[in-house]
Amino acid sequence: MVTHALRSFARALEVDVSALERPLDDRLFGDEQSVLMMAGVYVLSLYMLKAEVVGVKFGEKLKVASSMNSLIMCLYSLYAFAGMALHLAANWADDGFSVWKAVCDPEKRINRGLDFWMYHFYLSKFWEWIDTWILILKGKSVWPPENSQSLLHVCHHCVTASVFWVAWRQELPMGYLGPITNAFVHIPVYGYYFITEHRQGARWLGVYITPIQIVQFLVVMAAMVPSTLDPSGCGAAPRAIVWWWFAYSVWLVLFTKMFFEKMTDRWPLVEPKRCSQAIQDVVKPPVPKPVDTVLRDRTLLMSKRIRLTSSTPKATADSDVTSSSRLKARAGSTIAQRCPQNIRSLADAPEEVRLPPSRVKQQVAPRGVNVSPSSELRKARVPAAGPTPPSRDSPRHSVASDSPSLPYQPNYCCEGFF
Repeated sequence: MVTHALRSFARALEVDVSALERPLDDRLFGDEQSVLMMAGVYVLSLYMLKAEVVGVKFGEKLKVASSMNSLIMCLYSLYAFAGMALHLAANWADDGFSVWKAVCDPEKRINRGLDFWMYHFYLSKFWEWIDTWILILKGKSVWPPENSQSLLHVCHHCVTASVFWVAWRQELPMGYLGPITNAFVHIPVYGYYFITEHRQGARWLGVYITPIQIVQFLVVMAAMVPSTLDPSGCGAAPRAIVWWWFAYSVWLVLFTKMFFEKMTDRWPLVEPKRCSQAIQDVVKPPVPKPVDTVLRDRTLLMSKRIRLTSSTPKATADSDVTSSSRLKARAGSTIAQRCPQNIRSLADAPEEVRLPPSRVKQQVAPRGVNVSPSSELRKARVPAAGPTPPSRDSPRHSVASDSPSLPYQPNYCCEGFF
């Protein structure tokens, strides 16, 4: 009852075509000479199209054509997979779900009712040539192949039709596995092509699609083992076995190579040290650095920029000059060049310059005196009398100091440099 319902549903999806009533060799591209001829036509079309479209830009029209082709092939692959899966499920149920008969059966009972589905799926491999033509129109280096991915693309479309011609002519008992697994894989593949045509950010999904294709090849190659060990007992043609092993082995090698290239290009591996440091930062935030360490780091960063943007002063003749003093000399020369002429360091700057601009604006002038802080800053060229601020070598918060120490303020004339 269930098998009858499955077959009825599959036949309801079929299209009545009078050409399918002809013998196999009399159908369109039905004989083996036509398969070999079409492979040559495919390669010749690549030469001719490449020569005609050099330097031509198609723009939005080509994008629309590519999107429509991907959508049509995605829906067609779903249709072909559903029809073949219904017939195969019914045939396998009639055989008691025997795994051995599914891969080794001289009567080929599991292939019953698949003529319509296998034939038009074989013809669809010629339609897929449009994929290569679109890539050439986009200016991709598909022909002649310049890398392994281009070679895989051309070889795949050149050989696939002959592989599925063997399956349609039932020269292998498990030949149905090639078309049905290919139809299943093409559903996400052409869906991926359609999405990435409009959203380039979705190209990372390709690293998940390629493993499905690799599994497809491994399944088919594993199912060919019984036919390879006993061709006559399983009802397999020797030429079909050789051709399928050659085609699927080449595809497996090239697809595996492409998978690792995608993993390297689109999903770069993180160094273990950086990964562990990132985890530690999330679990336990880093402790803020002391003020001295921050100043040292900023001095080192400043010295690196000096090497790239300005000429560095020569080191002193004394052999005991440390690296830190050389850094201070380089930093001092750049500060002297970028700061005002009479303001060479923090010790020489007036108090208004040592303060940030926000604090300068908040200062209140004496009653009856109308003084603009900005104008005073422009006129400030001579150090104002007052307590001497601490130098960089002295403690900034020393309690035992003779003169009151001021909190350290950055030199705002060079703040952008840091």
